[in-house]
Parts: sequence; C-alpha cells; structure tokens
Amino acid sequence: MRKSKLWPLAVIGLVIATGYSLPVNAAPVEIEMLNKNAGETFVYSSDLLRLSVGDSVTFVPTTKGHNAQSIPGMLPDGATEVKLGFNQQGTVTFTEPGVYGIRCTPHAGAGMVTAIVVGEPVNLAAAKDAAGKLPPKARQRLLAALKSLD
Repeated sequence: MRKSKLWPLAVIGLVIATGYSLPVNAAPVEIEMLNKNAGETFVYSSDLLRLSVGDSVTFVPTTKGHNAQSIPGMLPDGATEVKLGFNQQGTVTFTEPGVYGIRCTPHAGAGMVTAIVVGEPVNLAAAKDAAGKLPPKARQRLLAALKSLD
C-alpha cells in the first residue's frame, strides 16, 4: 500500500485550524541582587521585568546580604508569595497574571525593589497604591517603573 505524502500537511493544517500551539521554552531570566549597578547602590538588576504566565525568574545573590520577598499589597489574587532567604538563589515560576512587587527587606528603604509584570497587569491600581506606601526611594523607583504600564 502506498502512503500519501500529504499527511504532514494535513497535520499542520489541523494544528493551525484548532489553534493548538506547541510549548516554547522561554530563555532563562535572571534578576541579580547587587550592591551596585550603573551608579546606583542596593539594586536588583532590573526595575521592571515583563513575563508571560508560566515564565520563571531566577534570583541570583551576586553580592551577599540580599534577599527577595513579596511586597505586601503587590501580589495578584491567587499568587504565591516570593520569599527567598538571604544569600539564597532561587527560581520562582509566576503562574498568575498581574504585578508582583519584590523587595530586599533590609534595603527596601534604600530603593532595592523591582516590579515583575506577568501577562496583563490586572492588579495595577492596587500595586500602585501599595507602592505609594513604601519608603521614598522605593516608592519613587516602583512608581516610575509602573508608569510605563499606563
């Protein structure tokens, strides 16, 4: 019996017609915890990071004495808090859409904060409200980062 050479085209057509997509492995994303970066002290390597739902970030303690912890009020509904200890490298997978605020607990007053936006920023108003309650340098850094989402 002779096999049709058209079956691969039929499979491709079925995939396109049903909207099925194959998983794509996103490049690994890292946020470094730093004492200095680009003339700033006590910072994460990024003030704002955009991800898709299901993406992961590895927090890397490039310099010692830092941690990564969720900022109260800057966490989407149903999301798990980020809570990495001092000098601890860890990978976090973000499964809920929204804005996640992250701080280094001893250095938040010095402005060591970052925002991670996963998919649509569904909790943007609440995140801005929470950012407005932070110490001045942290507030300024986060609100400037979140302004790009307006």
